[in-house]
Amino acid sequence: MFDFSIVTSWVHELLTSFMPLGLAIFIECVIVGLCILLMYVVVAILMIFMERKVCAAFQCRLGPMRVGPWGTLQVFADVFKMLTKEIITIRRSDKFLYNLAPYIVILASVLAFSCLPFNKGMEILDFNVGVFFMMAASSIGIVIYLIAGNAEVNRGPFDLPEAESELTAGYHTEYSGMHFGLFYVAEFVNLFIIAGVASTIFLGGWMPLHISGWEGFNTVMDYIPGFVWFFGKTLFVIWLLMWIKWTFPRLRVDQILTLEWKYLVPIGLVNLLLMVVIVVFKLHF
Repeated sequence: MFDFSIVTSWVHELLTSFMPLGLAIFIECVIVGLCILLMYVVVAILMIFMERKVCAAFQCRLGPMRVGPWGTLQVFADVFKMLTKEIITIRRSDKFLYNLAPYIVILASVLAFSCLPFNKGMEILDFNVGVFFMMAASSIGIVIYLIAGNAEVNRGPFDLPEAESELTAGYHTEYSGMHFGLFYVAEFVNLFIIAGVASTIFLGGWMPLHISGWEGFNTVMDYIPGFVWFFGKTLFVIWLLMWIKWTFPRLRVDQILTLEWKYLVPIGLVNLLLMVVIVVFKLHF
């Protein structure tokens, strides 16, 4: 398994060999920031295209096919269209907060995205995931997480704030141009973040698939880069969430509250208590 920290250490030694340490660290931060933004844009484009194609497949359609081969350039055409649209401002609104809101949404999304461990040695922060490991030890934890995560990013069947069929995208109708585009991009990347955290905690993240006793198979799996494993697992979880969205009808507010407070919260607390007992009394293998 390739350790990406080898590359970062080499870059750090190269920069510090001919410039002061402070300047080298500043340049490294700039490079990392640019790489994160580039990956953010690539993931957003991939997510939007995947959403349209997966939705079309569930509805027995082809999806976007006009711009580029198999519609691969449709997302770029939509970005260009948003850039050319006029940015409107709601009369009698707080113009500062109104214009600031899209950037707050995108900033929070970028900060969360930057903390995902894409590969071994390729993470911004090294978190202590011991508490999350206890959650992952029980299979019910991933069910609770995926349902709650789906609701958190306003995905169907929990998309009440938008409700496209009734409210024409809900609060998004108050924005136009790239302001709307920022909300749109953040929503899809937030879905990727939810799936990335799920794949990291419950599916092993960038760790390869190993089967006990199959040494030859495990050796071959180790040759596959860690980021391939991470993105493969994450895309599988995304497909699962998209499948849920385009399969189940939208829930009412009272149904969502009943599901969350009467079922998910008690089950989550019981699951957490059970994992604490197992760890404290060393009942695990």
